[in-house]
Amino acid sequence: MDLRVRREAEAFSEEGMGVDVICVRGRGQSVREEVNGVSVYRLPIRRKRSGKFHYFLEYTCFMTLASIVVTLLHLRKCYEVIHIHNMPDILVLCALIPRLTGTKVILDLHDPTPEMYMTKFAIPASHWMIRMMEMLEKWSIRFAHIVLTPNIAFRISLFLAVVPLKKFISS
Repeated sequence: MDLRVRREAEAFSEEGMGVDVICVRGRGQSVREEVNGVSVYRLPIRRKRSGKFHYFLEYTCFMTLASIVVTLLHLRKCYEVIHIHNMPDILVLCALIPRLTGTKVILDLHDPTPEMYMTKFAIPASHWMIRMMEMLEKWSIRFAHIVLTPNIAFRISLFLAVVPLKKFISS
């Protein structure tokens, strides 16, 4: 559903690369299909987004299922690169087994997760949940081989807080 993800996947496919997308399944969508040369695997997670706990539950379920699917596909196809689109940042964990076998991991940060949660749920920066998200964001960035950011301001704020600038690419 994310146009940015779709364009990237289709562009890679057009260049002759095998592309698999693992995403949430919407109403009426099939579990597995080919879309413009891209293999799409949809997981049966309901998106309700009705509160903090529901967000946590949805993301935990998605991460668990996505980790299993990514690992099984990797064992069959031996991925060279796995491109993770946030939210949440910790989705990079879905690529743990492939990374341990030499697969490169790209983390594409569309949004700053801690700041988004602070705004959406009116949580102060000092809240334990926000501090935990900041820690997970830093860990996720360190886990990835390359980090993509949507703009230079986001890149600089992450650079000041986390890791060397050479790891970041702003689009």
